[in-house]
Amino acid sequence: MKRGIVTAPGILNQINNGFKMERGLSLNELKYYTLYFDELVIPDNNMISIGVTNQEELIKLGVLKRPRYKTASLHSNDYIKFQSIIVMDELEKLQSNDTSTIWTYHQMEGASLIIPDEFKEKKKTLQIELINQLPVPNENVSFEELLKFKEKRNDEFKKLHNTMDSLYSEILKSPDYEITKKKIFYELNQDIINIKKVSKEKWHTTFDFSMNYEFSLKDLVLNSGKGILFDKMMGTFPLGTVTGALASAIDIKAISSMTVKNQNQNNQLSYLTHAYKNKSIMIDKS
Repeated sequence: MKRGIVTAPGILNQINNGFKMERGLSLNELKYYTLYFDELVIPDNNMISIGVTNQEELIKLGVLKRPRYKTASLHSNDYIKFQSIIVMDELEKLQSNDTSTIWTYHQMEGASLIIPDEFKEKKKTLQIELINQLPVPNENVSFEELLKFKEKRNDEFKKLHNTMDSLYSEILKSPDYEITKKKIFYELNQDIINIKKVSKEKWHTTFDFSMNYEFSLKDLVLNSGKGILFDKMMGTFPLGTVTGALASAIDIKAISSMTVKNQNQNNQLSYLTHAYKNKSIMIDKS
């Protein structure tokens, strides 16, 4: 299946007379989206439009879509709420109507999670974080060149996504903690190594992104006899090699949190994600 991201055009903060834009999507973030996802959707509106870096190029290349929402009036005091509503509305439409793609809400690094009441619910989630794992070339590489590389190495990228999806189901169904852990970490480690290898062969300079996946969990899963397995699977575990002072790792935890409703009830793998660069971590090796 394809993977798609729905997000806002930037980090916005409410102020007394309206809103302040802290920053837009960086070129590095856009390159990350282009490389690891198939489509980026950022809803726009007819009253207060915020552009995206390299917007026309990304639309022409088929990476970016900017569905335009119309409203009769929009005060700057109401912009952040309106923007969050149209992002969630677009996500709901895509999750319900486009069954060929796993659509995800993406939270930008440093942004507060703003979800309108009608689109949110409190539920148990399984969070799986890949820390300093995903290589992205520097800003000098063009988007067109990036897409050619992605097409050529489609098998490696598809394998990584499939492993992440199966990781979720393996944790839920496996009766044996040690076997599950070894199998998951071996496959994931191989996927990361393969992507880093082909990236290093192609690009002179790369930086590593971290990605946090948040999967919804049914109450019956956490209330079942698998509670002990979940406890043992939680924690931060080293993966791959150390580059400079930054270690690569996977972090797994189950929490109860306020998150986005899954509009497609048949899609258990609808998840919230956020990405960021160069995270410092502490790994318990005991």
